[in-house]
Amino acid sequence: MASERNGTWAAKAKIGKIIMVALLLTWVAPLWGSIPQSLAQMLAAIESDVRRLRELAEKSPATVEFISQQEANQRFEQSYAEDSDQERVAQAHLFYWALDLIERDADLQALSLANDQGSILGYYNSESKTMTLIQPEKTAPHRLTYPQKLIYAHEYAHALQDQYFDLDALRERYRDSTNFDLHLSLTALIEGDAEFIKLDYALEQWSKNQAAFERDMEAAENADNSHAEPLDLPTIFDAISHFLYVVGREFVTKLWIEDGWPGVNRAFRNRPPTTSEQIYHPMRYLAREEAIVIEAPLLNAQINDGWRLAYYDAVGEFFLRQHLMTHLSESAAARLADGWGGDRMLIFSDADNKMIRWVWYQAWDAPMKRSNSHPITRVSSIAAMKKEAKTDGAGLARRRIASPASVKPKPASAWQRIE
Repeated sequence: MASERNGTWAAKAKIGKIIMVALLLTWVAPLWGSIPQSLAQMLAAIESDVRRLRELAEKSPATVEFISQQEANQRFEQSYAEDSDQERVAQAHLFYWALDLIERDADLQALSLANDQGSILGYYNSESKTMTLIQPEKTAPHRLTYPQKLIYAHEYAHALQDQYFDLDALRERYRDSTNFDLHLSLTALIEGDAEFIKLDYALEQWSKNQAAFERDMEAAENADNSHAEPLDLPTIFDAISHFLYVVGREFVTKLWIEDGWPGVNRAFRNRPPTTSEQIYHPMRYLAREEAIVIEAPLLNAQINDGWRLAYYDAVGEFFLRQHLMTHLSESAAARLADGWGGDRMLIFSDADNKMIRWVWYQAWDAPMKRSNSHPITRVSSIAAMKKEAKTDGAGLARRRIASPASVKPKPASAWQRIE
């Protein structure tokens, strides 16, 4: 079975380069009026194909709506204004800033909104059980292009996930966790599964009518490039999208190769991934390799008046890679981060969140090989091991220290060395 699946995957790789990514969001969505019969038949055919590919029967009928890009943008704005947890947004800002992924004065919520408005083509709402497809016009089309078919296949896969694995309950397990790496990893499982199905479906459609498929895909790409200016956003947004949809798909692929859909279903039901390390390295997930637990000292006794502990949790291999890529190439950062075993970051901020200090305790699966001439060593020695202080024009001071080779956290005196 594994060799057959590996052979099929080579063909999928070509399709994967040209299909579009559909993102998952969870808004409440009202429905438009009746759907044309021709479109209803097409949607029913897609749903049937997805059920066959995913080997899951439908428990209840799916609901779909079509909305314009203008209305979608309005919904996104309303959701960000009404539903955002401002304390969580502020914590995420400090986390990204500490890792040099955004600037100090960046408006993370505004950037996230711009990213959503510029990239989302469809979403599934696990509360209203509704799939929403975004298109230029308000009314439902009479037919779907191939790109729209792929988006619908992705969203219908989410609907099946929800019926069998209860996506809200799955997320509720970790609702109170401040661990960004944990939430990212769970989402990679959800999105990776839907992307796997979308790619399977795309391969079938392409094999039936290659010329029409590629014509529709090219037309969609040209239309997308012609009506919008590229968004000037921090690279972390593209990095997260790639991790969720591409690396997540590769993770699900490995589970499927090893044990078919029962193996994927077990990941949803019994043991969701808990670290980005497991997503990057599926064999470590299958070997039940969890993060090394680090109980770092809180250092509260060392904090001067006016400072507070804003973050006390893991960073993870994904965000470690992104931080290293501010100094290194992507391949070099990936090689260095591969030995990640566990970590704990403490971020301290002043009352106005204008200044931060952080301590990053790291544990590694195996000692890193070092050479004075190796570029990874030189940069990691400067950026990750050496005590560093930076001051910008506004008088901002950021001090940091980390211990990438240590399997035990440094003592509380590490804070003294920062000072």
